Formats: sequence, structure tokens, C-alpha cells
Amino acid sequence: WAEFAEGLPGNAKEKDWLRVIHRGHGRISPGGREELRPWVDAVIERVKVHDIDIVILDPVTRILALESENENSEVLRALMEVERIATEGNCSVIMVHHSSKSGATARGAGAWEQQPDIILTLRALTEKEEVQNEDAVPKERIRVLEGRGRFPGIVDRAVLHMDEDRRYHYLEGAIMSGRTTADFDGERILQLMLKNPAMEYRAGDLSAVLDMDIQRFRRAMRSLCERNRVEKHGATKNATYTLAEEA
Repeated sequence: WAEFAEGLPGNAKEKDWLRVIHRGHGRISPGGREELRPWVDAVIERVKVHDIDIVILDPVTRILALESENENSEVLRALMEVERIATEGNCSVIMVHHSSKSGATARGAGAWEQQPDIILTLRALTEKEEVQNEDAVPKERIRVLEGRGRFPGIVDRAVLHMDEDRRYHYLEGAIMSGRTTADFDGERILQLMLKNPAMEYRAGDLSAVLDMDIQRFRRAMRSLCERNRVEKHGATKNATYTLAEEA
């Protein structure tokens, strides 16, 4: 992001609409939990003074002085402070974070999935996935950008080509195969359930946290049950789910 900002046309003053706060700025990030709120106040003040439209926190875990990215209450508290930057500063906030190993969810606590308005995931192809494209781009240089969130019109999946300079380009007419929507949704469900492996989950609660249509959720859950990853208890309408021992 810092390189992207530097490469934009215009002088520094003309690029005041964008500010990147990354881990190289260690001296200006909060030193601990008690410093987070005044730090956010300072960011909001700077946003207002320079009339900044976009604030990028890269990576968000370093910036927010988190002791653990897996502790839901701690992450939720920190993200509520980040939300103040957007609401009080009247700007957009982009948080850069790592994904889980599957690439299906954000790494760490469930709050990472619950709070943002839009989640974009950039990942490499899995072993099972293949992409057919006219440019014959090698598999190792293909990336998949997946989007979901609260606003209509979000493109759920785009296939990209990463060039030698690590810049991304949209691959026109690319056809992707090898992984169904139910497979991908199932991985997201499993990642969420694994955060509390002994818990018994209700369908409505899981689909709400994942921001997933209930019918789409049930298709994914049916696939998980068929593969003995999840066990279903009770009738469909009031069913609960637990992780299978081998999940």
C-alpha cells in the first residue's frame, strides 16, 4: 500500500486523501491497550485536518496493539475504535489482515468477520483449482479476489494475473473450476466452528455471523455432514450442529 501511494501522480499535498499507517511506523502506533483510544482520537483529528478520504491500517493487528488476535472480546473492542475513525472522520478505513490457511476466513477471532462492511480476500489457487484463460498465465501467477459484505453489487469472485512487478490485472474470460461454492462455504463454516470446537451451533446463528444466505448455508452444511466433518442433531428447522471427531 505504501508503494501504491508513492506511485500515484501528484505531489504529497495532492495525495492527502490517502494515508497509509503500517508497521514501519512503530513510533506512532499505540504502545498498549490503554493508548488505543487517544491514538484513534489523534488519527481522527488528522483525517479532519487533511480532509483524508481513505485510511489504510497495514497490518491491522500491529496497529491496534492486540495481545491476541484470537480473543474475540479484545478484537471487538479494538474494531469498535477503528469504526470511530470511519464515522467521526467521515472516511473509509481499509484494514489489511491475514487469512486462515484455507483462505476462506480472516485469521483469528470471529469478530474479524462480523464487524467490517466488506471483506475482500486475495489468495492463490488451491491444488484442486484450475483456471482456463486465453493468455495461458501459469497457475503460480494467478490470484483469486473474493468479496462479500453488506452492500449489493459486490463481485463475489474475480480471477487476477500477478505480473513480474507483483501488480495485479483482471483476467478477462477466465473460467475457474475444481472448487464448488458449497466447498468454499463449508471451509468458512468449519473455520468458525473450530474456534469453539466443543460448542453446539444453530444454523441461524452461524449463517448470520458468516453473512450467508440460509439456503446457501444449508447446502454447504449438507456437504459437510455427508463428508463426516459435521454432525447434525434434530430436524432441519431446529437443527443444531457440532464438529465431528475427525473434523
